[in-house]
Order: sequence, then C-alpha cells, then structure tokens
Amino acid sequence: MPRYGGCGSGPVERRLIWEYLLPSGGERAADTYLTFLADPFEIVGGEICNAVSTGYPLAAQEGERLAMRHCVRSLSRELGKIGRLADCAKFGHWQEVLLPSTPGRVPERPSSARVLRPSDDPLRSRQRAGC
Repeated sequence: MPRYGGCGSGPVERRLIWEYLLPSGGERAADTYLTFLADPFEIVGGEICNAVSTGYPLAAQEGERLAMRHCVRSLSRELGKIGRLADCAKFGHWQEVLLPSTPGRVPERPSSARVLRPSDDPLRSRQRAGC
C-alpha cells in the first residue's frame, strides 16, 4: 500500500488517498466526486480511512453501492470525532444529506447554509441509544 498522509498533505494527496481507499468502477456509485471530498477538508490519511470505513456500513444499511451521500455523511462524522466541526457551507448542496429529515436523499439543488448541531447527526443519536 502506498504511504500517503501526514500533516503536509494537500488536496492532490488527499484525492489520491480517497481514490485508493474507495472501491473502483462499478463498485461505487458514479456520483462520487473525489475532488469535492479532498479539496476543502484538511484531514490526514488515517482520518480519510476512518471516513471510508464508516461509509461502507451506511451504504450497506441502504442496500446500495457506496455513493457520495455516504462519503459526505461519514466525512462529517469523522470531522466531528476529531473535534473539527466543518463549516457546513463547505459541503455545498450535499449538506442536505447531513440532516435527519432527508436520510439517503440525493440533493437536487444547492440550499442555503445551515448550522448543524451534533444532535442532528443520525449516527451519533443511534450511538447514544446504544445501537
């Protein structure tokens, strides 16, 4: 496995890590936009690995291939775990998949930025419930 990551990882290196860790071709949905995942979020390889590892169960729970909505939700969760709540505007129109009222919904148009509270994360509320 090639070694990526480190404190100095830029968008190009982060994109390579996402590309390496995500399934290829038909095993992932065509809507997965790696540059979007890599550019605005300054995280290291291990954190990307954790986000991808969280995305797989999200996809399996819906009975679908790993898609952008799973990556966005798992990335948001990983940022919260490391204590770096992301500016929701960085998620663009994908921030809609972070809201509990729209689970699994692919956004059709950009929406205005909203401030999300940790209690808005359906994964976190399941953990508190002991699931």
